[in-house]
Amino acid sequence: MKIERIENTDVTKNKWFERLVNNAYINGWTYSSCTDDIWKDYVERWNHFVEYLDYMRAKFKGDTLKILIGEAPPFYRKIVEKRNRSYFYDPKETKYTPWFGALYKKFVLTGDEEKSKSSKENKLEELALKGVLLIDLFPFPIIQSTEVRMEVSGNFSGWIEEYFMPFLDAVLNYLAFERTETKFEFGMAATKYAATQFLLGTNVREILSKGRKELNQPITNPEFVGKVQFHKGCEVIKGEILFLPIYVKKKDGSFDVNKYNDYFEFVVTIVYSEDWLNYNGDSVTRFVKDKMREEGFLKRLNETISDRNLLPIYSADSVMISLEEGVFFNSK
Repeated sequence: MKIERIENTDVTKNKWFERLVNNAYINGWTYSSCTDDIWKDYVERWNHFVEYLDYMRAKFKGDTLKILIGEAPPFYRKIVEKRNRSYFYDPKETKYTPWFGALYKKFVLTGDEEKSKSSKENKLEELALKGVLLIDLFPFPIIQSTEVRMEVSGNFSGWIEEYFMPFLDAVLNYLAFERTETKFEFGMAATKYAATQFLLGTNVREILSKGRKELNQPITNPEFVGKVQFHKGCEVIKGEILFLPIYVKKKDGSFDVNKYNDYFEFVVTIVYSEDWLNYNGDSVTRFVKDKMREEGFLKRLNETISDRNLLPIYSADSVMISLEEGVFFNSK
């Protein structure tokens, strides 16, 4: 894969992209097979991404690039004005999103600043100067349905091997051009489908471990460690610390012990997938409460999670566990 601008008229690239979209459609990840609108949106988004990479490549003077792996660009059911769209790298798509706002606040603003009046174009430049890069597992929108993500279906490991790893290598090699000392550190921009596959998917982990060696090395950069938000096992149940957050965090910083964190619920359904598929009810929360009453629940859950090399997980969601240093580096 080459990192370069493309045109709508590029037939070879169009055929390659069409195969990607149709493959994802067969796996049940997209709303439709490839259309002309999907192709044109991809070309525009890709070119903005390349512009950002070019600026970062020319201007970034640090030694460590901070890579956050996201899921997919936003999906729009109908034509929407640019100011009401929110693709991360398009300076004219200015609708506020937690992903952009939270990243900018954590990596660019100082502790005394709550917000900036800079244009989005200037904010993108500031993020690039800090070495922050958000990349997606899919180069086109995927289905946003929780039900679809809960199934964790399709040949996801094949997608990682055939599309994502070559894409990641191309991007990192492009940024490291004539910079042999460049280091890369990784985290997951938390989305249920992608993050859970990366965390718990055995086949995916094998592909990652054979790919970029940095994906299996601990993160040491104090800036990244200090500013990336981690899922942390901060609750103790029955005398054991759980390696995932359990409860929803409220605005005052306390935890609502009556409301489980949806990410926690999702992971439980994956670890106990057979039980979940055979569960008589349709409430995930009720299923989780039932499982938590079982002897050995925490032991099995912790063993499954701790058996993986885990990337840190960043979340822009205010209900996630607050910023803390320490767990789930991308190492054993």
